[in-house]
Parts: sequence; structure tokens; C-alpha cells
Amino acid sequence: LITLDSLNLSNVDIIKIDVEGFEQQVIDGAIQTIKKNRPIIQIEIIDKFLKEHKSSAKKLQKTLIDLGYVVTLS
Repeated sequence: LITLDSLNLSNVDIIKIDVEGFEQQVIDGAIQTIKKNRPIIQIEIIDKFLKEHKSSAKKLQKTLIDLGYVVTLS
């Protein structure tokens, strides 16, 4: 596995994440890409899967808010 940050991407407009509980790890591996590009981030969150991987929706939401995002649920 590699991180998004290791790809040194530019012009990232959107990141869509559907990784069955590994959402926090994806965000953690994309911090610099997110800070540099400020993309729209779409995430499918199932708290049960997050908990299986030692994370939670609340932790993920805090990470995104700390990055300056407004989190909306639908």
C-alpha cells in the first residue's frame, strides 16, 4: 500500500473514499495532499467498520474539521 501523499499529486479537485473502515488511515496518508489542494472529500462512513479498525466517525470528523472542512451528513 502507498499513501496519496507519496504520489505528490497536484490539481486534486475531489477525493472519494469508500474503504470499509480504513477511512481514517486514508485521510492520515493524504494530509499534505489535502492541505495543498483543498479538494472536496466524499466519504462513505459506516461506524461499525470504523470501530473494527480502531477508529470512529467522531475521530474522522474531528480530523476533517481540524483540516478546515465543514462536515455535512446525508
